[in-house]
Amino acid sequence: MPRSPTRGTAAYLRAHGLPIEVVYKVNEGRPNVADEILNRTIDLVINTPLGRESFFDDRAVRRAAMVHGVPCITTLTGASAAVSAIRALRSEGLEVRAIQDRYKKYGMRDPRKAEMNKEVMAIYAREGINPLGSCLPMMAQMPIWIGLYSMLTVAIELRHAPWIGWIDDLSGPDPYYILPVLMAVLMYAAQKMTPMTITDPGQQRMMNLMPIMFGGMFVFFPTSSGLVLYILAQNVVGIAQQWHLNRSAPLKVPAKRAAK
Repeated sequence: MPRSPTRGTAAYLRAHGLPIEVVYKVNEGRPNVADEILNRTIDLVINTPLGRESFFDDRAVRRAAMVHGVPCITTLTGASAAVSAIRALRSEGLEVRAIQDRYKKYGMRDPRKAEMNKEVMAIYAREGINPLGSCLPMMAQMPIWIGLYSMLTVAIELRHAPWIGWIDDLSGPDPYYILPVLMAVLMYAAQKMTPMTITDPGQQRMMNLMPIMFGGMFVFFPTSSGLVLYILAQNVVGIAQQWHLNRSAPLKVPAKRAAK
């Protein structure tokens, strides 16, 4: 695997006999780390900032990584976990794919598909892999949503409080289901605007189904329109933020490295 460390890390890696190609920090010249991310020559960033200048670099590197969908790790603990995960995926990923290929000739309703799922889950359990890990960022917001839902059901101040047009009671459900449908559409749009670093097809399908699941939940189990409005506003802010990040990407530079 090619390595592109900055000068300080390069000295340590050279001392341990690892092949490297030194890359500039953001404040040292161009092309630098952010430029290399833009040019798709860096696939994973491990950056542990220390000091004022390092934090300036960290901001530029994080922005470039976020815009272009490159994983960015900022702690040694996170780096250690990533290395362990990469090692596991190199072996377990091939093992899972072999199982899926063996069962792909069977239809989804075939009982033998259940055997495939058992074998895959056994590998996940053996290696400590969480198949729902990609959903955790969204699920982490659930306590806030539950708390807001509980507050809206008991807050007398918001009962029959109008908002706009057809919404004349923020504590009650949307009578025409416009907000849940709009929320699902914006959630899907925000998801598509954000670069996806997940490569597993199963997890990608799960992420694509999440907006439909949430929209359907609020349609078939009507809840307070205030809660749906809160989630909708979150999606609008997320779309605006991602749009700004996509627009403010660093300019492309020639791939040839500048002389030091």
